[in-house]
Amino acid sequence: MSAITEKADRLDTVPQDFYDSLAKFEPRLLAKINSLLGKLDTKNDRIKPTAGNLKTVNSILGEIRRFMKTDRYTNIVKNFGSEFDKQAKLTKQLFEEEIGDFKSTPASKGVFESSRDASLLLLVGDSLNKPLFSPIKALMDNAVSQNGLLEDLFANMSVLITGNDDRLGALSSYTSRENNIRDQFSTSDREFTQQSANLQGVEWYFYTGGRVKDTRKFCEARDGKYFHKKEVELWVTNEQRGAGNPDPSKKWQGQRPLTTSTTIFSFCGGYNCNHSLMPVSIFKVPKSVIQRNINNGNYTPTQTEIDEFGLVA
Repeated sequence: MSAITEKADRLDTVPQDFYDSLAKFEPRLLAKINSLLGKLDTKNDRIKPTAGNLKTVNSILGEIRRFMKTDRYTNIVKNFGSEFDKQAKLTKQLFEEEIGDFKSTPASKGVFESSRDASLLLLVGDSLNKPLFSPIKALMDNAVSQNGLLEDLFANMSVLITGNDDRLGALSSYTSRENNIRDQFSTSDREFTQQSANLQGVEWYFYTGGRVKDTRKFCEARDGKYFHKKEVELWVTNEQRGAGNPDPSKKWQGQRPLTTSTTIFSFCGGYNCNHSLMPVSIFKVPKSVIQRNINNGNYTPTQTEIDEFGLVA
């Protein structure tokens, strides 16, 4: 399997593996929480509205926080972090296969590591207050203050932690919406790839990635096609039409804010996009694409390229 194919495939499989791991973990978290809820003082199956129970709520929350620091959860986060590093190695392999060399700088490596670490920090500690710990505490506080049924607290906690037919569990929802892991992984990968491409003056790109049932028109029109860097930069401004800008539009479904002629290489189609602009050798680019970019003024071929590919300058 080529580095291009593997990199593109992993934009879908790595986040999905992470989500699958969370889906398996959430019932374990619920089981732990349920075992702790038994500490609440009840009468006739109702939770007593006492100061003692409110103190117990805080104690339970502390134990839940400690549980989230055990390797049952932290290993999921660590494994996800290791996938960033594997993706970076594939980027190096891609350049070696396509361009013949890979270049990076301490700055580009630092940006990559900062991006990876920031993504992981959002999955642990106090970053989980709003999506997880606060809703858990709110359910318990309400059950105590309202003299609620213990079985109702169990039921509400189950919906919060593991979800139901209408909603995802707390962690799954957080990492697919507010803190979109798929976007963080793909954006980090694309940014590192483009930094290296800029260092090496790459001009040709292949738009590729997974096609799903709800693939946006923007990606569908470009999938599996080759483009010059200047064509890509003009997708956002919509100044250039034709084959270099299929399905032209300054604004498309799912487009991320701040998508510019520079960030398009990092954002591609936008939210939840699993496509990438992969740097490629000119020897992979169809003659018609090269000629198109000579004609529109984006590319000036060398005499060797004119002779090699039969181009018209």
